[in-house]
Amino acid sequence: MTLRTTKNAAPTSDEVEPRSGATSQEAAAAAMKAISQGVLIAGADRRIISSNAAFLKISGFTEAEIVGKPCSFVQGPLTDPETVAAIRAHSIAGTEFAGEILNYRKDGSTFWNELTIAPVRDAQGQVTHYIGITRDITLRKQLESQLLQSRKLESLASLSGGLAHQFNNLLGIIVGNLDFLQDHLISDFRASQRVQSALRATERGADITRRMLKFSRLKTRSAATEASHHDVNPLIEDAVELLRGTLGSAYTLHAEFASGELRVQTAAVELESVILDLGFNARDAMPTGGHIRLITTRVELAANNPLRLAAGPYARLQFTDTGEGMSAEHQARAFDPFFTTRKPGGSGLGLAMAYSFAQRWKGNISLQSEVGKGTSFELLLPLIVDSANTPV
Repeated sequence: MTLRTTKNAAPTSDEVEPRSGATSQEAAAAAMKAISQGVLIAGADRRIISSNAAFLKISGFTEAEIVGKPCSFVQGPLTDPETVAAIRAHSIAGTEFAGEILNYRKDGSTFWNELTIAPVRDAQGQVTHYIGITRDITLRKQLESQLLQSRKLESLASLSGGLAHQFNNLLGIIVGNLDFLQDHLISDFRASQRVQSALRATERGADITRRMLKFSRLKTRSAATEASHHDVNPLIEDAVELLRGTLGSAYTLHAEFASGELRVQTAAVELESVILDLGFNARDAMPTGGHIRLITTRVELAANNPLRLAAGPYARLQFTDTGEGMSAEHQARAFDPFFTTRKPGGSGLGLAMAYSFAQRWKGNISLQSEVGKGTSFELLLPLIVDSANTPV
């Protein structure tokens, strides 16, 4: 599809509306250029004939790279097979399809595509072409997933709080009876020792309920969205204690915290959730056990740094595991929404939400990994500074 030009009125590259008296080809070309959604035109064999610039921008391909390919070329391993089957069924029946599908860009990253495919028929009713209209809705899907995750956390918080209160009541009864027995078993050394052991167990149980209650207070919608000044060290320390209680005896967790405060602007619950997600990812990468190391430090970024972050002081969190590591292909897609290498049950949202968290608070998260040697994540958050550019 080309625009014909005349000696006196050549169209510019910015021209959208066809000039008066334009041919149907010129009008179609101008319309394709004006549409903000991606457009694909395929023949009756469902192989691509042409596309517009919007689709090329979404997918990262050039038109020469896609012409002649089947429309399914943007599908990949994580594309829902049921959606693919539905598209094929509509195509065979010659009916319109409308839905959402996970597609792949040229660089291997994924994007959510709101897709409509309509058949074009000739005068005899035979399908001659297919027109596909695409729109990148990745951001919307990610926000929907974050909202769903937030609601799940609220439900879990409510459940945790209720269970913790009930557990506390039971512990109170148990402790009261153990204290009574202790007072009456002074002469029986072995019985007294067993009572003391039981009392120590109840103390550990009480500590667990305190953490559950704290979790339930934090995981509320207001807390999840409320930004404030926080020293990252105690927040991370609390998350580390929760991790220690859930990882199991096959895992060791070593934490080193920077001296002095590392005060940042963030939402406490979001930072703790990032730490927990990194911990669970590390656990899944070490199915037979392993070691996790967490370190916080203060760093200074110069102007024009490779991360393109503002110059100044940052809190740095390094989270390292001794797990299976990631291939280069998996590293490139690690922060993509819904990408997961876990067994069925993994949402593929943990690292995507960690990336969103870092971006929202003007920081950065990155990773380094080697297959068989483990993975290391680095989270940077800008420190709060006073007017003299001194960390608060």
